Amino acid sequence: MPVKVGSVREPNYSWGKKISVIAGTYSSSCEVEAGFAAAGNVFELENGNFRGKIAVIYGELTQAPLAAKHCSVYNPETHKRIVGLLEAKKPLAIVAVSHRMVNPVPILEDWDFKIPSVTVSTIDGMKLLKNAEGSIKLILKTKFEASHAANVVGKYGKNEKEKLVFCAHLDTKYGTNGAADNGTGVVVLLMVAELLKDRLKNKALPFDLEFAALNGEEYHALGEMLYIEKNLQNFGNMLAAINIDGVGHYSSTSNLAFFDCPEEFVNAALDLREKYPGIIRVDPWPAGDYIHFWMRKILSVAIGSTGTCDLFHTADDMIDLISIDKIEEVVRLVVDLVIYIIADRLEDKEKSGL
Repeated sequence: MPVKVGSVREPNYSWGKKISVIAGTYSSSCEVEAGFAAAGNVFELENGNFRGKIAVIYGELTQAPLAAKHCSVYNPETHKRIVGLLEAKKPLAIVAVSHRMVNPVPILEDWDFKIPSVTVSTIDGMKLLKNAEGSIKLILKTKFEASHAANVVGKYGKNEKEKLVFCAHLDTKYGTNGAADNGTGVVVLLMVAELLKDRLKNKALPFDLEFAALNGEEYHALGEMLYIEKNLQNFGNMLAAINIDGVGHYSSTSNLAFFDCPEEFVNAALDLREKYPGIIRVDPWPAGDYIHFWMRKILSVAIGSTGTCDLFHTADDMIDLISIDKIEEVVRLVVDLVIYIIADRLEDKEKSGL
């Protein structure tokens, strides 16, 4: 992982003013000084001359972090085209102008992308773009270290066939405290497991409960892909997946989304939600661990939050901004959902004479 040390000298300032930068995750080191060429959309990038220069990209090109080239989970065609053009144009380095005024996050996060890159805030980016005839000196010192990671999976029950899966990713972005993204998700898993252990003690379950703390969600879903590989033969036995990601900030509203869930289940879940006024229903969104289950036709429920997403992936995602009450509300809703699913499953088995 890179050590985020770098500076950009603002053009046309003889005193060499420094601008804070965020190193592109996995960026290589560099020390270059050159004129720059700017592009704010794909047309300008496609038709501009960037060879031997520093590319400053902004606007349409930096609306969100660009997907990694070899990411099989999320890699839209627009991202592929931008990344391909950046490589084809061969700039010495890239300065990406974030859409965030504060707490910019890296636009380029790809260990297969070899051009040194940094991200700057909107204000600092505008200062650079004002001086189109200037030059930039970019100093970036990074270091890579070998490491390893693992998923943590626990199971309760003796069914050995059908199972209900609870999941939350346990990793964070580099450079962030990761309190809500996704420390609180893992806390919810542990609290749900603890409460269900007491509620279900000495009771025969119609299916097993599996708690999966998955690693690598923030970087190409590596842990999720490993989990899928190990469960290729088991997806037909999964009743549902409940994913928790990004809950608990004081100024956020917990939310609930359903993916290909039967209407009867959705209505029952919404009835249970009535006890928890801090949780709202939202439309499905295609980002998170649940995608891996939903894509395989597994009934999926996602619990996240609305209102403080700009704190995610930043150093301000800290534990002192977390509300225990909001976490507890999510925990109790999840437990209620599980009790409902168990009762519904037992009723189905009774009706079928099993």
